[in-house]
Amino acid sequence: MGLKVTTTAQDNINVIRKFWEALQQPGPASMQIMTELMDENIDWEVVPLDMKRRGIDEMRQLIEGSWVDSPQDAWHEITNVFASEEWVCLEYTARGTITKELVHLNIEHSPNGQKMEIRAVDVFRMKDGRIASAREYYDHAALMRQLGVETAVKVPGH
Repeated sequence: MGLKVTTTAQDNINVIRKFWEALQQPGPASMQIMTELMDENIDWEVVPLDMKRRGIDEMRQLIEGSWVDSPQDAWHEITNVFASEEWVCLEYTARGTITKELVHLNIEHSPNGQKMEIRAVDVFRMKDGRIASAREYYDHAALMRQLGVETAVKVPGH
């Protein structure tokens, strides 16, 4: 049986900030840092896309795909982070100029330099000082409007 690691809310915030910082710096060294901060059976869900990944190998693919698709001028600003001994909630704003297709997000879109800015929340469950699961939430319809993609959903009376 493995030794249970006792972590505080601040320890968990530190793990997420370290993970987040590495995510912003594409490359093998950052990938190594991130994989060391993940539980080997990590579950990751991008809720607006109904996209689910499990385990370190699938997470590597997800991260590498996001690095390929990220705008050159991508900028992520953390606006709030709070935690308990088991959970961390991270609120942030992502900004950038879309100059290439967003294959990673399953979006067929020919970019022409559109600016995007979305606010998002990621909820992490921590286990023994590592990320055991995560759920990403953001307004996908707002992103599509910014990219000039028409949405099929109409709100009655509007």
